Amino acid sequence: MAAKDSDILSVLIASGILGLRKFCLLSSVSKKLLALRDDLSPLGFGSVCPGFSDPPERGEVCRFLANAFERDDAKALQQILALKGMAGRYPFLLRQALQDHPRSDKCIEFLMLRGVTPYCADLSEEAIGTLTAVRVAQMIRLKVLSPDSFCEGRPTRRERMRSLLNTLIENNQFEEAEALVVAGARADVCNWHPCRRSNVTPCVHSINTPLHVLVEQLASNAEKERGTRQIAAGISVGDIELDPAGPSVGEMGRYIERRKKGLSLLGLLARASKQAGCLDWRQKGSAGSAPDLLYARFLPECTAFGMACFYGDVEAVRVLSEVTDRVEVGGVQLPFLVLGARCQRLIHRRRGHSEEIDARCAEILEVLGGLEGVDLNAVKKAGEQNGPAGSSSVPLSDSTGPEYRPDRHTPLSLACSLGMAKSAEALLRKGAVPRRVRASASPLHEALFYDRNHDSETLTSLLLRWKADPNETVVTFGTIYTLLQKTLSPFFEDSVRFGNPYSKTTAKLAKLLILNGARCPLSSPPPQTVTETGGTPGLCTQSLVVPACSTKDAELVSLLCSIGGADPNARGKAESAENAPAVYPVTHAVNVTEGGEEAVGLLEALASAGANLDVTEEDGHGLLSLTSEIVDMLLEAGADPNEIGTLRGGDGKDRLTCPLQAVMDQEEPGPGMVRAVFGVVDSLIRHGARCPEVSPAERESQPQSSGGQGEASTGSGGRGGLQGNGGTGEVTERERSDVSALYKACLFGDAPLVEVLRQRGQARPRGKREVAGVLAVLLTDRANESQAERGVGSQRVVEQWRLAEKFVSEEVTFSSQSGWTVWWIGGNWHSCASPWAPRFGSGSWLADLIALEEARGPVLLDIIRALPQEEVEEPLIRADIGQTPFYLCVSELNLRDGDFSPLVVAIKERWDEGVNVLIEKGVCINRNNADPLGILCSPVFAALDTKQWELAGRLIEKGGRVTSVEQAKVLPETLEFLPADLRDKVFPGSAPSL
Repeated sequence: MAAKDSDILSVLIASGILGLRKFCLLSSVSKKLLALRDDLSPLGFGSVCPGFSDPPERGEVCRFLANAFERDDAKALQQILALKGMAGRYPFLLRQALQDHPRSDKCIEFLMLRGVTPYCADLSEEAIGTLTAVRVAQMIRLKVLSPDSFCEGRPTRRERMRSLLNTLIENNQFEEAEALVVAGARADVCNWHPCRRSNVTPCVHSINTPLHVLVEQLASNAEKERGTRQIAAGISVGDIELDPAGPSVGEMGRYIERRKKGLSLLGLLARASKQAGCLDWRQKGSAGSAPDLLYARFLPECTAFGMACFYGDVEAVRVLSEVTDRVEVGGVQLPFLVLGARCQRLIHRRRGHSEEIDARCAEILEVLGGLEGVDLNAVKKAGEQNGPAGSSSVPLSDSTGPEYRPDRHTPLSLACSLGMAKSAEALLRKGAVPRRVRASASPLHEALFYDRNHDSETLTSLLLRWKADPNETVVTFGTIYTLLQKTLSPFFEDSVRFGNPYSKTTAKLAKLLILNGARCPLSSPPPQTVTETGGTPGLCTQSLVVPACSTKDAELVSLLCSIGGADPNARGKAESAENAPAVYPVTHAVNVTEGGEEAVGLLEALASAGANLDVTEEDGHGLLSLTSEIVDMLLEAGADPNEIGTLRGGDGKDRLTCPLQAVMDQEEPGPGMVRAVFGVVDSLIRHGARCPEVSPAERESQPQSSGGQGEASTGSGGRGGLQGNGGTGEVTERERSDVSALYKACLFGDAPLVEVLRQRGQARPRGKREVAGVLAVLLTDRANESQAERGVGSQRVVEQWRLAEKFVSEEVTFSSQSGWTVWWIGGNWHSCASPWAPRFGSGSWLADLIALEEARGPVLLDIIRALPQEEVEEPLIRADIGQTPFYLCVSELNLRDGDFSPLVVAIKERWDEGVNVLIEKGVCINRNNADPLGILCSPVFAALDTKQWELAGRLIEKGGRVTSVEQAKVLPETLEFLPADLRDKVFPGSAPSL
């Protein structure tokens, strides 16, 4: 072997990266390399010792030992046990050899000469529980007990043999365990459990050192100890009374005292572990190793120090930090363990609980910030167990970067994404940079968007005080956005849009950004950025004044146009749809505020910034045509609510049009526009406007205006102006508008608007298509977009049903010849136009009516028979937009009121006629939506739960099934009412015995 090759090989071995298995393979290549097994220094066999900090590598020793027994290789056994700390770390080797390899004579003789594993047969599990520290010291002094003794494990536990030290710690016998440590008990031993052939082979995935066991034990007792302190403090000041069923004052004191002893033992054991070289040994958490810790299974492989960080044990972290001069293992990982899976699952609980967790995490991060080797600016990809490749603490010089990666976090951005203000502040004080690091998520972006249910303002203010860049940009969907643009843009789920309940919070955040330097547009273009796909994205140019008006905050609009540099006349999109039209800020201000008092403030702010108030949208509407207050003023002044004028349509033709036709001639307006239209319609009808009875083909001769005072224009733009008729008496033939106000109201899908036109505006449906439309709207509307929030509620289901029932008696005939289904489909009167949750109801209008007792009758049965198939089916939950059964039905938002399966509701209400009709219609016998959590009730389970045995049998015969979650809820006696063959279908292959 050349000298150069020999040097490279020596460096490779000394690095310790080979591990035991590869070292053995390499050393078997030649006699010269084989001699390295006798070299116990770091240049030889001793190079594998640092690797024993990893559980798999410690398990590799067991395989090495088993292989030595198999080959009766006493020399290999001698070499491995000669390594530092190895002797005594793997107990009962002689027993293993005698039991599994009785012909390994050389190995057995060698192990006999070494002696047996310390073991006290007189210490049963019960006897261990009676030990005291004095008794332990006495037994050691009299040589009855060795500090390194092993004992039998519990029959209910996986471990067959456990060190006595671990056993005492798990029993909370901390003083007794301390006596063992003082007497020299080893800290680098672990618990053992049986495998296929031997009862002492270590489990690779759950090797528990005493230090790991103690940290888990302290963590499992921490919640009880914290609760005890709170109760004791409350009792001492008289705020609460002692619960007779709870722990006594004496027991509370013992809990606290026991934890003090445990922390004292922790310091002693940590120093012993450091001396033994196992302080940085890692272990992966499991529910079995810590049954009292709900989130133990989410614990990644980490050191005992990392385990204390993960469980949020502040005192344990402080004790361990005193022993740790420099973090050699897991310096990148530790901050992420503090904010790890456990914290992410608990932080969004009740407010007080979240703040308590945040405070504990902040204390731990303060401690970590003072230790060498801890990187508070590391970048870690979600799901990485150990320190990620490419982690860096060097921030970018600019505020842009690669394509936005929400799955890559720094500790600060992760804390901000969880809304943990105290933890974020602790990180900033200890040196975390308030900007993006490489391809990480932006802390300021996470603070702005983490959760609008909570206070994003606190986190945003904190980061801006620490000089976070308010003009930071991110690349999303191939476009560069500033944070101000993302905050206000309607293209992002959490941004401002119609009906967004967080518009006030959005306005506060946008004002914070502007007051701290955010500008729109940017004073200078962002640096060139290349996305992962290789393209160069462009900067978003959408106007922010329009979405700012959606917040209804005049101060924000004023700041945006003055300090922020936005153009008050720039058109922008108010909705996220790609084909949504661009609108002027002034018209949108009136639209979004329904022409109310808030509109005045917005218009004043826009006018002060130089906005042009004399604008016309593409649909012909201007500022005045959207303001019902102005319409009221004109009508009060004597304007004729039924005056016929000319209005130019999209085809360029002038048509004779009345005011009601003009205001209703809209193209699928949003909620704000519907409310504005309703206001104008209501005002016109209150002043005497009536819907005209005009056939589409009707024409009439009208005197043609020659101008002057007899000609007035009330609108202009794309559709032309509405002109009054008077003047010279010249006659010209004009086509009368065929716009049906009632038909347009049906297209809007708004029941209050339909009713005001029918009942007070004297509108009558023209033909079967409009009859179907009116009935469809009265039955299906669960938004009532024309009404303010306070006027909408569950009582509207009852009110609309009564109106629909009356309308059916007056206008609708259900028969096979009527073709009512065809008119419903042909008129496109579908109830599922919007995937978003309704403002009231369950999400299925038919389920709402079936749940209503007064609706269950012949009329509703006729309606069901005539409905298209999709209307009687359970609506699908849209997973592609984030909907889940939990989100819609169980979460705090509670977006659905009642079950939305018509068949399930009919079964629960015991409406036999409805159930029969639905089944005849061919409705799906099982739920259409996947529900792994068992939140939704299946039709079969609904029948079983309401003891409708015959119906349950029918459903099962038609293919109905209960879900796996529901199977556990079905009582065995319930199935007695079903034939055996049907029971087998309910529980295929595993029906419970009756």
